[in-house]
Amino acid sequence: MSSDTDRNQFSRRDVLAGVVAIGAAAALPTLASARHSESKEKAFERDSMLLHQGMPSRTCHSSTPLQNGLVLVVGGFIADRATTSAVLLDPSTGAYENVAPMRTARARHAAVALNDGRVVVLGGFNRSFSAAVEIYDPFSNRWTSLERLPSQRADFTAVLSSNGILLIGGTGPINSPGIAMYSIFSQV
Repeated sequence: MSSDTDRNQFSRRDVLAGVVAIGAAAALPTLASARHSESKEKAFERDSMLLHQGMPSRTCHSSTPLQNGLVLVVGGFIADRATTSAVLLDPSTGAYENVAPMRTARARHAAVALNDGRVVVLGGFNRSFSAAVEIYDPFSNRWTSLERLPSQRADFTAVLSSNGILLIGGTGPINSPGIAMYSIFSQV
């Protein structure tokens, strides 16, 4: 921790070095984590507050689990405006760190973790539908733009497959964009 004023944050270097670590079983606080002396309601209230201490409230964002147990929270609406904001969150403690912002402000997008630890953020909405794609590397704390999607879309599902990223459904400027395959492996 860098200072008393940053008590809700940890350094990215600490996270990547494994100083801040959580197990997969501790990925999200649950009622089962409550002490026997606490009521379920009090435990839920405590765990809910833990995840929101000091972090701006956002909607229509993505939350992508990383291999180290942290969660990359990206984009969405903060105070009714699409944001480029990206945050690494430790769900076991509620600690978070702002990381490099995306290049494109967006909400209602999809995000997919690649097997090498990087995260691809696709499409979304910010005053209009988007076909923009970028990839986040948590080791270098950098975003890189990639080839655009075949069509603009928001509110869709993206699934990593052996052939690329499968884009399913969603909304677009004219019709539902349907199903498409986004070729990621030739770009990364």
